[in-house]
Amino acid sequence: MNPETIYVKTEKGREEIRSRAAGLSQALRILLIATDGEKPIAKLARLHPAGAGALDLMAELEAFGFVEPLTAGMAQPKPVRRPTMAAPSTASAFGLPETQKYVMSLR
Repeated sequence: MNPETIYVKTEKGREEIRSRAAGLSQALRILLIATDGEKPIAKLARLHPAGAGALDLMAELEAFGFVEPLTAGMAQPKPVRRPTMAAPSTASAFGLPETQKYVMSLR
């Protein structure tokens, strides 16, 4: 297993987090929850209590169908959320406070 591989949860993995139906060990469950589609397995292993053993745990999760490697076709850049710019206020163009704009528009 390549330690730089990034894994994502499958639908089965997301369902397992909700239902706990498979009865995963605590170590497997922690790794499944931590798998976010952003961090490579090497980084997850540094954060996981099992350390380097997390590589073997990830192989188990993959064998059970709870995770899968992220492929180049699946990689999507995260959208950057930018604040929206409000349209210029007609009220401010006339020097009126914003609250009066709404009162004026209701008349």
